[in-house]
Amino acid sequence: MSECNTENAADYERFKTESAPIYNKLKELRELILNDNAAYEKIRQKYQTKNTVGYSVNAFIDFEEPMDIMAHLLVGAEGTLGFIAEAVLQTVPDYPEKLTGMLYFSDIYMACQAIRPLTNAGAAAVELMDRASLQSIENMAGMPEVIKTLPENAAALLVEFQGNTQDELKQQMDAFMAITHELSLLHEAEFTAKPAEQAAFWKVRKGMFPAVGAVRASGTSVILEDVAFPVDSLGDAITDLQDMFKQHGYQVPTTWQALMSLSAKMATDMKASGGKPWCGGIGSGTASGWPATDWLEEVVLGTYGGQVYDDWISHKVKFTVRFRGRDSYESNDFSTPRSTMCSGIPCCFHVSINAQSIGLRNKCLPRRRTNASSISVK
Repeated sequence: MSECNTENAADYERFKTESAPIYNKLKELRELILNDNAAYEKIRQKYQTKNTVGYSVNAFIDFEEPMDIMAHLLVGAEGTLGFIAEAVLQTVPDYPEKLTGMLYFSDIYMACQAIRPLTNAGAAAVELMDRASLQSIENMAGMPEVIKTLPENAAALLVEFQGNTQDELKQQMDAFMAITHELSLLHEAEFTAKPAEQAAFWKVRKGMFPAVGAVRASGTSVILEDVAFPVDSLGDAITDLQDMFKQHGYQVPTTWQALMSLSAKMATDMKASGGKPWCGGIGSGTASGWPATDWLEEVVLGTYGGQVYDDWISHKVKFTVRFRGRDSYESNDFSTPRSTMCSGIPCCFHVSINAQSIGLRNKCLPRRRTNASSISVK
């Protein structure tokens, strides 16, 4: 076991000497990626959208030194490569001068179209709120009265400019004022420099999820799911999703049973075209694939309970069994696309994972992890 510290320059040479196989393999993989334009662009594109799932393979194109690559691969590795013995965080400053305000738009698309110009003008924070979110907070203390008068499809952006001095803030506000004619605002922009009013805005924004949950129908639950889109495509993505739900008469589910009912309806609607309501792609290559197994474990535990899960990992229930009485698969090869059943709902999965390390071919293994090295990250 080797322990290295990225803050210590001498450790880079020591990592090269004491962990030569790892050092050489990381260097080899980096060269392969740099010489494969398709792989390089795919990694760059994927990690521009979301970079917190699985190994941070963007380290191969963001860093040159193998020890730096190794240190950043640990993000999402869940102990399969090593463990972080010590970490020193690089913090961002809490600027003393701030201006905070709510900008209102006729619909969510126009609000999304304003995000890029605002960030280009220097906005340090831009938070999007749809009409339902605004309705959940309109009666809270400190909220502008104008929120109650907004039209049905309105949306808002909570925007904050920050700086070290008043002069810096003035420059940012001048840049903002120069683009206001592009933003299609419903009302003239108003910003506050009062800490109490700013704190009220951010308190409400951070508590918006509980606020939305509080106004749900009695007897229902709130389901939260993250979806990532490039900023420039966000407006189109949201309106496309809303239009799709209206077109097919779908209602946003608020309970697990409602989600299953919606999935069943979508499966019926898509039967003629061969489509599936859920689609997932998991490609882990030579990595261990633990994010995939963690997700599957949560599905089995949450849907079927502890007894089925225990039987599953002890192989009394085969990995390829379709629960709820469905037939088993003829093949255990999980490297090709297939239709399967998730809680009785048709799904389409393309799973390509190192079967040797996680046991997805012919059996499903309990978690078994080893640490190759220990690295102090600074």
